[in-house]
This record gives sequence, structure tokens and C-alpha cells, in this order.
Amino acid sequence: ASPSDALTAVVVPEAVDGLALKKAFLERYGITVAGGQDQIKGKVIRIAHLGYFDPIDMFQVIAALEMALYKLGYPVKLGSGLKVLSEKLA
Repeated sequence: ASPSDALTAVVVPEAVDGLALKKAFLERYGITVAGGQDQIKGKVIRIAHLGYFDPIDMFQVIAALEMALYKLGYPVKLGSGLKVLSEKLA
């Protein structure tokens, strides 16, 4: 209801452990994302985009999200998010 230019909240699929997804971002890809708080802990990740953040950073985060979900056993089609991002930015 209240969009933010500072971050994007991503709802984690129910079949995926949101805390494991957050951990995978940092340990596997060197990207820090925040988790949800209170009642949404483990249910969302929050991706900040304050300061210097350009399209290449967006590709990195989307690729990491796809690969982390895949590694955690979620049936994501690798490259699908990158395709959509490429089309939006073209």
C-alpha cells in the first residue's frame, strides 16, 4: 500500500526457508539483504537500493535470487527473472 524507493520487499515462497535464503545471499553471493521483522520474519527478504545502485546491480541481485532459490530446492527457471529485467530495461 505504501511503495518505497529505498527498498524492495520480496515475499519468500512458502516452501523456502526465508532465513536460509537470506543467509545464502550473503554466504554464496556476497550480497547483504535484510529479513522480515516480527510477524513476517522468515517470510520476506528486503533488498535495499539506496545510494549508488544501477542496472548492473539489479542483474546481480536477480541472478543471486534465482540461484539461491534453485539451490534451496525451489523450482525456479534459471534466467527467467533476468530475461524479464532485460526486457524492461531495453
